[in-house]
Amino acid sequence: MKTRGFTLIELLLVVAILSATALAAFGLVSEDRAQIRIDDTRNRLNILRRAIVGIDGPAYGGEVRLSGFVADNGRLPASIAELRSNNLESSPMLSQLARSVKFSGNTDTTCVQTGTLDDVGPAAAAITLTKGHRGDYLSGASGAFRDGWGNVGTETDISETSTFDETDDVNFGWTFMPGPPLQIASNGLDNLPDGEKDARTTIAEADWTVDLTGWKVTIRNRTSASLSALSDLQAALLVFRNTGTNGEWLRYSSGKCDTDIAVDESCIVTFPGPGACPGVPIGRHLLVLLSASGVYPSSTAPVTVPLDFFPGVQLPNATLEVRP
Repeated sequence: MKTRGFTLIELLLVVAILSATALAAFGLVSEDRAQIRIDDTRNRLNILRRAIVGIDGPAYGGEVRLSGFVADNGRLPASIAELRSNNLESSPMLSQLARSVKFSGNTDTTCVQTGTLDDVGPAAAAITLTKGHRGDYLSGASGAFRDGWGNVGTETDISETSTFDETDDVNFGWTFMPGPPLQIASNGLDNLPDGEKDARTTIAEADWTVDLTGWKVTIRNRTSASLSALSDLQAALLVFRNTGTNGEWLRYSSGKCDTDIAVDESCIVTFPGPGACPGVPIGRHLLVLLSASGVYPSSTAPVTVPLDFFPGVQLPNATLEVRP
């Protein structure tokens, strides 16, 4: 008996089926690999966001904790490299430590205190806040902090709407747009800025600052004598900002008490709209009682209270008590 083999058409059909199956399997594997890179990029964007504005929502048993670059330095970073080091040649910054809170009788139009800055409190016991760059905000990640595609930046580009920098030693291949709002984007597989196709995170002003407009602070008299309205009592919030090799202190001032404050009575002062002043950044700042001559009282321990500010959260209730 003669044995019958496969015809050429049958062999071609088998080859076609195997090829289609291989292509389908390859496509699924490629899609899986692409999705892994996309997910990794999104995770790294979340790390960048937390590094800048801190943990979003309660942490550690439901308590909201201050963390992130803004809370320590009072401003947004100028690049991703600033999240790794406080000693960049382009923008060296003060390292984190307990800093004496400073007050001056002068401010410019943006609420930056100018002229001679004096410690708040007696020289031997000046009031401090822990401020400054704490080293590395990127969860201990080593090496260049790239997106999931491993993109490497090559140049600085200027678009019609904003300036962004993707030079590799500054932003590790990410597109960094200082804004406002601040945007950090991955250029994806092709490493080209394709608009909405690229993964990105956006940090708007409301994500890292607080508006003091309408904030009310109580000034209470616990002494044995009336406090005169002629003293020009008012509240002021002192805020640190890490700039260059020197830090600066901003002052946001409330209105003044317009009546005498009797014993065990109170005066409520209100903070005006921001005007030209920047929004108050996330962080712990110092609320201070002022009089016509400066910090009240200037010769002994001043009337102060440290307060934590978070965006999207009700402004803290605050009372400044004048005691004997």
